[in-house]
Amino acid sequence: MVAGLTLAGASTVSHDLYANVIKNGKATERDELKVSKISVVVLGVVAIELGILFKKQNIAFMVGLAFSIAASCNFPIIILSMYCTGHA
Repeated sequence: MVAGLTLAGASTVSHDLYANVIKNGKATERDELKVSKISVVVLGVVAIELGILFKKQNIAFMVGLAFSIAASCNFPIIILSMYCTGHA
């Protein structure tokens, strides 16, 4: 699961952010691969640091934190999908 999340995060950074936003679709596959490898290392370091930082936290707090972050990401999409009519 950790490997899958790491790969998903790295591919998002390299393909979506770097290639499409920063380079406006003009990035080469070699550049995307380099950014992906760097992203894997950075995401791994951040995950390790967060694991050390939250080592002594209560597991119930951590589960609640994960659900609150997920809910805060999904809530705007749900609200917008209910009230957005699609008219310009």
